[in-house]
Amino acid sequence: MPIFLSAPVLLEGLGTKYAGSAAGVISTLQLLGAVLIPTYILTPIAGDNYSLLFMLASICMVIMFLCGLLLPQFGNNQK
Repeated sequence: MPIFLSAPVLLEGLGTKYAGSAAGVISTLQLLGAVLIPTYILTPIAGDNYSLLFMLASICMVIMFLCGLLLPQFGNNQK
């Protein structure tokens, strides 16, 4: 997670000039994903079945992991 939060500063087009705005957008999207997806999508699907709820949450985590793999590499590990 800290890598995702520091990513806007390291992108070529943003840099330090627009990093605050980009970080605000990223924080807003994270908050929306942390509240809206579990509350309005996962919970109605799972209902009272907690096993299904945790399975759906783990699927969301795997999707986020795959999205994180698509990000460019930063710093010393840059290709």
